[in-house]
Amino acid sequence: ETALIQKMTQYLSGYIRYTFRRDHSMATIREELETVKNYLNMQLLRFSDSLECEIDIESRVMDMRIPAMTIMTFVENIIKHAFDMYDCIKITVKAFLDDEGKLHIVIKDSGNGFSPEAIRHIMTCEQIGEGGKQVGIVNIKRRLRLVYGQEAQILASNEDGARIEII
Repeated sequence: ETALIQKMTQYLSGYIRYTFRRDHSMATIREELETVKNYLNMQLLRFSDSLECEIDIESRVMDMRIPAMTIMTFVENIIKHAFDMYDCIKITVKAFLDDEGKLHIVIKDSGNGFSPEAIRHIMTCEQIGEGGKQVGIVNIKRRLRLVYGQEAQILASNEDGARIEII
């Protein structure tokens, strides 16, 4: 039990260090991924029979910079909205460069997928909803636009579960 507490503390401290770091604007994919792994490892300690994770990142994109918390926000949303501790869910995170040299980050889960309204909202939301809803997604969209202009996109779809693609 002590080993379990030590692991949880290690993962939590890494997650908190990243979340409250001084430079909140940009992070390398490597840094973001380390935080995602810490977060997912915490969830695996809690729900080991209900959660499976796959991370597939091209090595050539690891030092590319993205707005901090870009990947993390969508992974947290999966745990918040799609996770069901009675059914196993798989979370997949991929990142690669396409033939034009554009970075693609894909975050998927094997849950029930998005409702049509959720897809429409993710694709079009530019303002924070009632009660502060969708703050994370709106902030990511704004920060991506500031850094990459109109080329930045967030696409939402269903593909054996929910799928987010950030370009």
